Amino acid sequence: QEPEAPAMARASGRGIVRESKFRHLFGEAEKERFDEIRISITKTESTGVRGNGSFAAVAWNAGSGGQVAVLPYSLQGTRIKHDIPRVQVGSAPLDFEFSPFDDCLMSTASDDGLVKLWRLPQEGLTENLKEPVACLGGHEKKATFATFHPCADGVIASTSWDLTLRLWDVQQGEKQRVPLSDQAFHVAWSPNGESIAVTTKDKQLSVLDPRQPNSAVTMAIHEGARATKLCWIGDNRILTTGSSKGASGEREMAMWDVRQPGPPLKLLAIDQGSGALHAWYDEGTSLLFVGGKGDGNIRYYEVEDTEFHFLSAFQTTEPQKGLDFVPKRFLDLGKKEVMRALKVENSALVAIPFKHPRKSDAFQADIYPPCFAGVPSIPAPEWLAGKNAPPAYRSMDPAAGAGTQARAAVVAA
Repeated sequence: QEPEAPAMARASGRGIVRESKFRHLFGEAEKERFDEIRISITKTESTGVRGNGSFAAVAWNAGSGGQVAVLPYSLQGTRIKHDIPRVQVGSAPLDFEFSPFDDCLMSTASDDGLVKLWRLPQEGLTENLKEPVACLGGHEKKATFATFHPCADGVIASTSWDLTLRLWDVQQGEKQRVPLSDQAFHVAWSPNGESIAVTTKDKQLSVLDPRQPNSAVTMAIHEGARATKLCWIGDNRILTTGSSKGASGEREMAMWDVRQPGPPLKLLAIDQGSGALHAWYDEGTSLLFVGGKGDGNIRYYEVEDTEFHFLSAFQTTEPQKGLDFVPKRFLDLGKKEVMRALKVENSALVAIPFKHPRKSDAFQADIYPPCFAGVPSIPAPEWLAGKNAPPAYRSMDPAAGAGTQARAAVVAA
């Protein structure tokens, strides 16, 4: 007999006081911004902005031809010139992403069906970048996502309106082609890189090892019409966002166990906002951040087993046109940063550090557990041949040096 679906919970939790070391976490927008940026008006399912330790990137509105502006942080606090050098993608970029291992390597997926890799100068662009270091052609319609593997350097997965997910070796080209049931709304690798998850327009969540296309597990998720998004919570659970059924359906998020397809472990109503919600989970702190395009707030929760404990929300009157978080190894611990968001507004790009108000200047090991080290843990040919390796982690303690250790020794998979 199938277990009953959990009753719908409410999102706020504001009347409940519980012990949490992140109870006083707060977000604070930095005053120094990237001003007078020209955001592309092309609608995409992507987050709309990306960042790492060296650059922030946004799709640029330049009239004809697709372009991405890659902004070094030295330009924070300035007005961005409209003729700033940019990456000349050649067609509207629908997604772009920095390599997890190399700040100066970026992928783009564009509406001409191409996935391209771009090599950026360490000091930033001084002239328009027109030639990619790799061009992966094969999709027959718009390429909607292109995402780097979290453990194997040189492996990318992409999706397209041709209803396929494709696995690429950037040196050798296409390695696998997986049919999708409908247009992809979101795609993300599991933290250990063994699986990839895709949400699709037909309200399905599919999880598979792309090296073995027949391994797919599929679940029916949110019944409403809004686009569905996902993030992994460890290697075996996935959080999805979507909406309930009906014209005025509420936005909601749910937790699923990919090992036991069936009803969600938890279903939480959020609000009746109109935009799709994106979510970001940090497994070291169990913090979950949720925000959508068109929203003026970023909610954050603490995840405990199958529960979402609401902590607070960063709120502004400026709706966001894009939102993402930078990797944790780039946080400023001296300023007590726990997470750091990049928010695109109408004509500005704003950094929003989320800080903990502890007064001690000593390293806080409970707030700063080891994080992803930003180095590959397995060569691409070995991973493509079927082997796996946990991602490399390192201490966030500035005094600990640059040594790494396997994630399994740090976080329960």
